[in-house]
Amino acid sequence: MLFWVAIGIFVKFYEKNIQISEKNFFNNYYPNTTQIDFYRNNTAYIYLNNETKTSYFLNVENRENFLEELKVRDFEYDYLFKETPVFLKKIVDMGMIIILVGVLMLCRGYMTMGFSGHIKSNNKVSVKLKDVAGLEYNKKEIFEFVDFLKNRDKYLKIGARMPRGALLHGPPGTGKTLLAKAVAGECGISFISVSGSDFSQMFVGVGASRVRSLFKEAREKAPCIIFIDEIDALARSRIKCSMSGGSAERDNTLNRLLVELDGFEDNDNILLFGATNRLDILDKALLRPGRFDRKIRFELPEKKDREEIFKYYLKKMSIEEDIDELSKKLGRISIGFSCADIANICNEGSILSVRKKTKFVSLKILEEAIDNVILGPEKKTFRLMDDERRQVAYHESGHAIISYFFEHTQPPIKVSIMPRGASALGFSQSDYKDTKLHSKSELKDRMAVLLGGRLAEEIFCDDFTTGASDDIEKLTSLAYKFVCVYGMSSIGPFYCDWRDKQISEELKKKIDSDVKILIDEAYLRAKEFIMKNKEKVHKLAGELLEKETLVTDDLKNILDG
Repeated sequence: MLFWVAIGIFVKFYEKNIQISEKNFFNNYYPNTTQIDFYRNNTAYIYLNNETKTSYFLNVENRENFLEELKVRDFEYDYLFKETPVFLKKIVDMGMIIILVGVLMLCRGYMTMGFSGHIKSNNKVSVKLKDVAGLEYNKKEIFEFVDFLKNRDKYLKIGARMPRGALLHGPPGTGKTLLAKAVAGECGISFISVSGSDFSQMFVGVGASRVRSLFKEAREKAPCIIFIDEIDALARSRIKCSMSGGSAERDNTLNRLLVELDGFEDNDNILLFGATNRLDILDKALLRPGRFDRKIRFELPEKKDREEIFKYYLKKMSIEEDIDELSKKLGRISIGFSCADIANICNEGSILSVRKKTKFVSLKILEEAIDNVILGPEKKTFRLMDDERRQVAYHESGHAIISYFFEHTQPPIKVSIMPRGASALGFSQSDYKDTKLHSKSELKDRMAVLLGGRLAEEIFCDDFTTGASDDIEKLTSLAYKFVCVYGMSSIGPFYCDWRDKQISEELKKKIDSDVKILIDEAYLRAKEFIMKNKEKVHKLAGELLEKETLVTDDLKNILDG
């Protein structure tokens, strides 16, 4: 590429000039001449029609006679006398071209050599599988690589070969990098890590060169593990007939990676781990057996895994309470949290403990840390007006009472009217279960819970506010999924995207009708229940206005009393 750039520059400055005679010049070219440059070797270069470059030159026999002839003809334009010989001028110009090409080559070389700074190589990884809390399923999946690296001969004897690589995919913060590093630590081999974005550069060929450099270093340190984080930045699916330079360069880089993974060179002692959150956009050629032989899915940790992760971090903190019991309580209320979220909660708890000037981190502080992570910190300097506080108290009481008494819902463990974060003026937190399946009755009860806040405002405040907008959005989405995704309505087991413009008007009307019936039924059930339990709603709202935050024991005393 740089060679052709140099050739283009050379051609641009050194297009061939045509030699003409003096007679030919005065007869054919003089009328259009606008500038003449004279050099010491009696060579004259002529410029026609105000052009900036010359195309013709002539050797003048006698410069004085030539200038006299120009005066006779009343030549009104400039003629210059230059001391620098033509051959020296060409040498200088050629030198500038050589310097320019050298700078381009230096930049390209720097981009390639600078990549070594992005490669992080660790020859003594201290992390072992026993140091990874939770992730039991993933550890079992990945233990095969550990066993193969430790007991290679027994696999070779039976005719097996070591898998070339494993693709670790799943939500962010679920321990993909940590588990890959633990494999290297368990086997006592080198761990080479790099980011997929480090292969993306504007210079053509740099990405492919970096892939070669990466595998060259890996072969020198084999056996070893190469870990490419965010591999989707490097291995995005190729576009047909792509003409843009960026896409072509990315495709070349990917092609080089494919060759290195399963090409002509032997990589039996190199294991490649790739991590991504977006498996759907990876190129199919990368996913075939022989390149990434294993695809290991990482899920958000379940209750038992969350307890183990909490236990791991709590042991490093100043805790006065029993760590096992504390881990169980925190694991129960942290549903949907990733490993990184749990680490952040424990760190937030330590920070809050220092801020509150306590010697130990308590359960109350850790619960506050969870609320801070989910909803944001409390706005203690921000206070609602009395009417607004009353509205929020009844709103949260409506949610809480339906969630507490309905058969297929989980009881609330905390209700608060303390403003948090950007928009939460109050919240109700329930004791969710780690269930993968949800029944028709559960979904209908969930709809009633979502409407509880709006109905409490209508019944007890004689008006309703915009505070239920988020509940209504969730309610509508759940109702459409009930009909179009889960197939639980009168339409039957039928899937369609209700936002798709291609479905018929008749079907749209039927979907909208079933959704309206669902929401109306949930509305009537919730309203009937709140009307029957007015006193309890009054009592719960009054306690919220007084204490601002109620926990499980407070809720039991109020609602069961």
